[in-house]
Amino acid sequence: MISPYLFFLKQNLVGTSVVLGILILSSFNIHDLFSKERTTIETQISFKELAIEEALELGEKQDKLIFVSFYTNWCASCRMMRNDVFADQAIANFFNSNYLSLYLNGEKGEGQNLIKKFGIQSYPSHAFLKTDGELIGIYEGVLMPNKFVELRQSAKERGLK
Repeated sequence: MISPYLFFLKQNLVGTSVVLGILILSSFNIHDLFSKERTTIETQISFKELAIEEALELGEKQDKLIFVSFYTNWCASCRMMRNDVFADQAIANFFNSNYLSLYLNGEKGEGQNLIKKFGIQSYPSHAFLKTDGELIGIYEGVLMPNKFVELRQSAKERGLK
């Protein structure tokens, strides 16, 4: 038989551990625990899920050029571009203000058709279009943020009406 003193001590230790755990957890703001992921989502290029014809029409209405980034599921460089370059705040701000952006799988559906149409042979690849569908330029391969900044501005200047 357990003595009443040991039983009391055991219950208080369990209770103290629970209270201490609750105090520690309550000192964290749940939003702060997940804020890094949330910030990444809010500061990356806003890729639209639209067909190219819809994007061209919307781009015309919003007075924005079209940016299409082609990727594949197996392409590690494509993931790096999406996670690092497209999440760069300066790049995201510029693209979200000046371009209507699409992120298309080059091995499926409309992405596959556009890859053939533009003659793209490697991933990642990036196309800049006017709202009438005219191709401004294609850039194949990984583009680091500093080079991407140059190309986006150059495409913007050449795409102006």
